[in-house]
Amino acid sequence: MTLLMYTVWQDAAEIVSDTLVTAADGRTPVRYQSKVWAIPRLNLAMATTGTAEIGAALHAQLNADLAIVDVEGANATAPGRLRAIERELISIAGDIGSTTVYLFGFPHESELLSAFKYTSMDGGTFESQRIPAGEFAVKPKPQTFTLSSAPDAREEKIALACRVRDEQLDLMEAGAKAVAIGGELMAFLVENGSVQAERLFRFPDYDEALAMRGDLRETPQPAAPVTSRSTAADVAVERLWLGSAT
Repeated sequence: MTLLMYTVWQDAAEIVSDTLVTAADGRTPVRYQSKVWAIPRLNLAMATTGTAEIGAALHAQLNADLAIVDVEGANATAPGRLRAIERELISIAGDIGSTTVYLFGFPHESELLSAFKYTSMDGGTFESQRIPAGEFAVKPKPQTFTLSSAPDAREEKIALACRVRDEQLDLMEAGAKAVAIGGELMAFLVENGSVQAERLFRFPDYDEALAMRGDLRETPQPAAPVTSRSTAADVAVERLWLGSAT
């Protein structure tokens, strides 16, 4: 599962995500990996919440299909590809839960950003949903508070992530359905021609979490900024799906 925040503007987008990957139970930590990947050839970035393999497979397909040249082309085939990938995974693993995938990028020769969402939550079938400029969202949604505005400063983003994480820990301790959040908090700025990644901070239980140890509620300290320009996905895909997009 995933903590994901995004803000969409006319000429850019910011995506903020944790890096903790859990087992199928949604609670047991397995590894850390980025949940936001760039496809420089298509001038876009994509993010996944839910089943990581679905996002990884879509990333591989879009990156390999030379007939697609931009985010609008990717959007045209994404719903069919996602449905086919989901069917194949279900045939292999059974119930895989729900998945949501996001694309943020620029159409060919355009300065205006296009953003899309595809989900299988609540009976969804990965239909394309265009995200309008000006939208801010956080997933999972806050349970005990409301947001009056999107976080702007670095410290505000960290504070919101920690507050959402504590809510999910409360749910987990109560035995309710919850999202495991951890690892590092990464921010990705999507602009025309570039995707820049910055590590906002590392959760204090980073070294212990994979062994299910550590105080998850300790206040995290911001890490020194680490900025890089993405050139490829950093996720290993055991199998490359290049099937039909029906």
